[in-house]
Amino acid sequence: MRFSRSSVVPLCKCGELASLDALVDAFAEEMKAKLREKAQGGYTGWDDPDWAVSERPLDPEDETVWQALHEHVGKGDPVDIANFAAFIWNAQGSGS
Repeated sequence: MRFSRSSVVPLCKCGELASLDALVDAFAEEMKAKLREKAQGGYTGWDDPDWAVSERPLDPEDETVWQALHEHVGKGDPVDIANFAAFIWNAQGSGS
């Protein structure tokens, strides 16, 4: 599935690894832009330990980052999904 945006990352003639780097860099910029927009709108707390990774992921009674991720998967925005995945990655200690 491709989402519409004006600057699709073209494959680079310099090889697969350079193309992957360009893709990740472009996607990270989209992630940052969305996170900045939400933070300026008052959405905070992504690093709050009480909202961090639960022992019971995707439990409907559990208001954690896992539940938020599950809800955003249903909405289908890959940037939001990646941002929630980054929150989980950070909460699991991968970001330290």
